[in-house]
Amino acid sequence: SGGQYGDAPQLPVTVALREGNAQVATSVKELLAVRSPEDLDIIDATFAGSLGVDGGIVNARGELKGGTLVTQATASGIQLNPLVPQLPVTVALRQGNAKVATSVKELLAVRTPEDLGNIDATFAGLLGVDGGRVAAAGELKDGTLVTQATASGIQLNPLVPQLPVTVALREGNAKVATSVKELLAVRTPEDLGKIDVTFAGLLGVDGGRVAATGELKSGVLVTQATASGIQLNPLVPQLPVTVALREGNAQVATSVKELLAVRKPEDLGNIDATFAGLLGVDGGRVTAAGELKGGTLVTQATASGIQLNPLVPQLPVTVALREGNAQVATSVKELLAVRKPEDLGKIDVTFAGLLGVDGGRVTATGELKDGTLVTQATASGIQLNPLVPQLPVMVALQEGNAQVATSVKELLAIRTPEDLGNIDVGKIDVTFAGLLGVDGGKVDAAGELKGGTLVTQASAADIQLNNLLPLPVPLALQGGNLELSGAVNQLLAFNQQRNLSSFEAKFAGQVAGADGTARVRGKLDSGQWQTNIAAANINTLEVIYQLGLEPEALFASFEPEQLTLNAKLDLAGALQPLLQPNPTAAVQANQLVVQLGEQFLDARGKVLLSNLATNPEIANLDLKIAKLAYDAGALPLSRLVTTVVAEQELLNAEFLPREIQIAGTGTFQGNLKGTNLISAPLTPGNLNLVGELELRNFAVNELAFDPLMEGKVQVQTGKRVAVNLRGTTDVMAASLVPCTSSRCQFPYLPTALEFRQGVGENAIAAVGKRRGEVFALSIQQFPLSILNIAPAVQVGISSPVAGEVTGNVDVNLFTLATVGNLDIQKPGIGYLQAESFSGGFSYRDGIAQLTEASLALGKSLYNLEAGIDLNTGNLNGKIAIARGYVQDLLQTVGWFDIQDLARGIKEPEGKAADVQPIESVGSPNASLAQQLQLLAKIERQLQLLAAKAREPGIPSQLDIQGGYTGEITLAGNLAQPQINFNLQGNDWLWRTQPDYSRLEELQVIEVGNWELGIGNWELGIGNWELGMENGELGMENGELGMENGELGMENGEWRIGNWELGMENGEWRIGNWELGIGNWELGMENGELGIGNWEWRIGNGEQQITNDQQPTTNNQQPITNNQQPITNNQQPITNNQQPTTNNQ
Repeated sequence: SGGQYGDAPQLPVTVALREGNAQVATSVKELLAVRSPEDLDIIDATFAGSLGVDGGIVNARGELKGGTLVTQATASGIQLNPLVPQLPVTVALRQGNAKVATSVKELLAVRTPEDLGNIDATFAGLLGVDGGRVAAAGELKDGTLVTQATASGIQLNPLVPQLPVTVALREGNAKVATSVKELLAVRTPEDLGKIDVTFAGLLGVDGGRVAATGELKSGVLVTQATASGIQLNPLVPQLPVTVALREGNAQVATSVKELLAVRKPEDLGNIDATFAGLLGVDGGRVTAAGELKGGTLVTQATASGIQLNPLVPQLPVTVALREGNAQVATSVKELLAVRKPEDLGKIDVTFAGLLGVDGGRVTATGELKDGTLVTQATASGIQLNPLVPQLPVMVALQEGNAQVATSVKELLAIRTPEDLGNIDVGKIDVTFAGLLGVDGGKVDAAGELKGGTLVTQASAADIQLNNLLPLPVPLALQGGNLELSGAVNQLLAFNQQRNLSSFEAKFAGQVAGADGTARVRGKLDSGQWQTNIAAANINTLEVIYQLGLEPEALFASFEPEQLTLNAKLDLAGALQPLLQPNPTAAVQANQLVVQLGEQFLDARGKVLLSNLATNPEIANLDLKIAKLAYDAGALPLSRLVTTVVAEQELLNAEFLPREIQIAGTGTFQGNLKGTNLISAPLTPGNLNLVGELELRNFAVNELAFDPLMEGKVQVQTGKRVAVNLRGTTDVMAASLVPCTSSRCQFPYLPTALEFRQGVGENAIAAVGKRRGEVFALSIQQFPLSILNIAPAVQVGISSPVAGEVTGNVDVNLFTLATVGNLDIQKPGIGYLQAESFSGGFSYRDGIAQLTEASLALGKSLYNLEAGIDLNTGNLNGKIAIARGYVQDLLQTVGWFDIQDLARGIKEPEGKAADVQPIESVGSPNASLAQQLQLLAKIERQLQLLAAKAREPGIPSQLDIQGGYTGEITLAGNLAQPQINFNLQGNDWLWRTQPDYSRLEELQVIEVGNWELGIGNWELGIGNWELGMENGELGMENGELGMENGELGMENGEWRIGNWELGMENGEWRIGNWELGIGNWELGMENGELGIGNWEWRIGNGEQQITNDQQPTTNNQQPITNNQQPITNNQQPITNNQQPTTNNQ
């Protein structure tokens, strides 16, 4: 006992005989012949013992007889790794038994485990394999091992370390048949190909399971497996989404060498397999079946509910495969080489499917072969704005179809619409047709993209163009069609290159806007565009409103039909300038026919428009005007001219024409050339208008000219402005030239003027000519009424000035110094009419003078001289009354009765049309007796009226006659003028009542308790207060009494004496009288009018009125007005055949 065999060099582990016994039977000769363990075969023996084998135990018994050893053994706790060091995991024989039969020679010939093939044995045992267990039984005979084993709980990753996921043999069984030599020759899993095996087992694969059965024979593995719950992403990490094998089955046939050569998924190409399974793909599902043979995979699959955005992240909208099917043929190497969508070009596929695209749908079928994709698709309900976000309006593909042929590489290189410019579109062929919904309208298009050329036809209707283009007025495309072809690369690179030279197009359509329509036809060819436009019933007033202008005042008198535009245009030009960021348009107007109401233009020529995107400018214009016609009756030219004149700021409105009535028609023919006509039309050389003008039945206000006026018109800025129109007798001609001197008051100066209208004694003429610095103008019988100026509207006279002017005026064009003389026949303002006015006038250095002037008013004659220094405001003037008659004044202002005083100088309100004929009485067919009775009745009524008139009463009429002379002088300045009066009158007569032929008695009437209203003005004179309120004039504390009195002023005091006042036959008579007012200062301060430094005394100094700069105001309140009538100590003035007395 206790013998060690560890020194035996062939044993791979330490072996010790712990205890044992033996019975040996042999001859001494044979025993002594033993030289080595091999010689023991000549000895017979029986034995039993216990061996210690490297920590384990082997109990054995047996018999050696005739050189043959037969033994039975049981073993436990033996580590097999030292015995078989190539085992990749820890393996231990937990317990086992074996029966061995062999010759001592063969037994002792065992040097390595491979030599065990010479031993016959049967065995059974339980192995511990790296935490799992294997129960095995078998037989070793003639070097062949046959064994059956069951296993469970074995981790396969240590055995096959290249496995990408955790794999464990949960349970399984196998039958192995092999030679000991081949079995012990196994150094790596690849060496298992020399072993024949049948097996069945259940694998746990990274949370899933695989149930497999199969056979390994002659190095070929045939297996069938079912699997479920396996996550494929760890097996194929390049998958972009989560993929799991929910359930599936497969049959695999391959050599063990090829199977075990699998290090990565790409190596599966060496395996033949058939399979079917259900995959869960990121919330969707794929059902697939197929075959892998010779490295080629052929599979059919159906899919549904798969979100494609994780697979193709550059998709701009949500896309899902609702349902679809595909057949794929490819090599496993190419399939597993797919790292990104672009790599799909190496796979052959036929497919059909239904995609959900952001609320719409796409049905597609197609084929992918040799990297080329050919597909047909129909689509509906797809919003295009998310796909092309730069679209300015909502656009949806309502329905459409397309056929696309392209390489997968080019197709998948498109991540955004902009990427179309970076690919070779020549490799993409497309045919398409579809119906687009565009912002409430529709576009129906069809076309083809082939070899990089796009050919398309489209029709559109009900498109609001303002939402697509920055148009100034609302326009809608009612209907239209387009044919377009060109290189699509130019279209895609437009933002960078601004070039569409390859494109050709034809278009036609109808546009609606501003209450009208326009038919448009045109074409684009070789970079040149041409269009024909026929516009009808365009409301130009609506266009003006939309442009943000303010035409209300200017166009208030226009009727809608006067502003209706019709036009025919034939325009052409180059496309390239229009495509630039700040475009220009060189337009060739082959036809330009425009009709605005009754106005008409027919022209042709060239127009260059520049800076259309920033500051639009008519950079150049060259038009030949065949006809420009206007009708003043159809076009409110009068309103236009009146408005323009009213907007000038040099004169107050009351000195401007209220309205300028223009009548007639005109026609112009000529040429219009211009440069920068928007920004600088009047710059020298920028405007050149030359042509012939005809005016027919032309009239201004009441001035009518010859039926035909014709001649030349020339407007050349910086050179000459001239018009020369002539009729049979009438002439309108004027010319101006630019002023180039530094002393210029105006940009243009007149050189000549000729204006003639009419013949004979009613002829009107104005002729002027420049002589050096002076322009001399001669006027003959020019009617002021045609000016239609009403300067006295504010004081109640609405009628215009009147009169015929004849005279001469010389004006210095550089200093404005003026000298001249005028004669005006029948001058007047409204109803205020005079016989004549004449005089000389001058202006120089701010001083204006009127000299030797006279005004004839009826039989009265006033001589005038005046002057004003506009620099200082100083005044001087004198009115010498050569002869004056009060009746001329009263008749001029229309004061015929007392009530007229309340009107002041306002125009009388009555009109001739208001006069009604006296109603007739009686009948011409009555008898003579009846007519005589009626005549007697009328006579009695007249006598009653006459008797009533003879009764004393308030005067009713202002029939005053009498003459006066004298002088009025003006001095001071504009702020404080001074006026002096010196008047003498004689033989005044006042008829207070209408004449009655039967009135005989004389009577002095009482004057009292009557009121006079004269506008809103006030006058306060000392203790005699005269005030106005509510249209009534009242006097208080003033007395008038006279006998043989005179009225005059001397040394600043009023004097009354030798003034005869009496009434006879209903008439007041005032004898010779004088009135003098000296040093009367009239000034204005703080809005008040003051009169100072004068005195008025009546009688014996009892009544005295003084004033020293007491203001007279017009602030709507009179100084005093107690509604007291004019009285004389409350006593009426009476006659009763007695002379008038003065109680003072």
